[in-house]
Amino acid sequence: THTHTHTTRQTVVSCKMADEEEDLDELFDSIEIPSEIRDARYAAVKDMQNILASGGGEYTEITEEREVLELTAKADKCVVHFMHPDFRTCEIMAGHLKNLAKQHFKTRFYYFRADKGHWVAAKLKVRTLPAVLSFVGGICKDRLHGFEELGNTDSFETTVLEARLASTGVISLGTENAAAAASTRIFGFAKKVQEIDSDDE
Repeated sequence: THTHTHTTRQTVVSCKMADEEEDLDELFDSIEIPSEIRDARYAAVKDMQNILASGGGEYTEITEEREVLELTAKADKCVVHFMHPDFRTCEIMAGHLKNLAKQHFKTRFYYFRADKGHWVAAKLKVRTLPAVLSFVGGICKDRLHGFEELGNTDSFETTVLEARLASTGVISLGTENAAAAASTRIFGFAKKVQEIDSDDE
C-alpha cells in the first residue's frame, strides 16, 4: 500500500509540473511583441543575412592586383593583409585577422599575396610583410607593418590588433558588441558592464 501511495504522489507531482510547463507555454504565446520591435528585429536579421551572404565574417583571398584597388574602393570598411605564405609572421597575423573577421561582420577582411602584385604593393606603399592596411570609404587610413607597433612580439594578443584597427575607424568595438550588451541588460547586469566599460576608458 505504501508503494502504491508513493507512486500516486509521484504521478500527481509529474502531472502538476506538466501543467505548469503548459501554462508557461501559453504565457509566452500570449505575449504580444510590439510591431516596431518585431520589425526592427526582422530588419536586423535580414541585414545580417545580407552581410554574411556578401562575405562578411570571412577572411577572403584577393587573387588579382586590380581587385585590390577595386574592392578597397568599393567597400565601406575593409582590411587588407599583404602577406607571403612562407613567412611565419604572416601566418601569425592571418590567425588574428581570421578571428577578428568572425567578430566584425560589417568590415570585410581580405588577404593578398604580395609576391603576386609588386605594382599594387608599391602603389599602396607596402614595404615590409606582414602589412595590414585599413580602408574606410575607399581611403587608406592606416598602414601597419610588422609587429613593432603591436608590442614588438610575435605573441601579441588579438585584442591589441583589434584596438589598433578600431583606432582607425575600420572596425567598431561598441557596435559589434551591442547584441551582447542587450542580452546582459536583460539579466540585470547592465550597471556592472557600464562600470567595466568606464574603467577601461
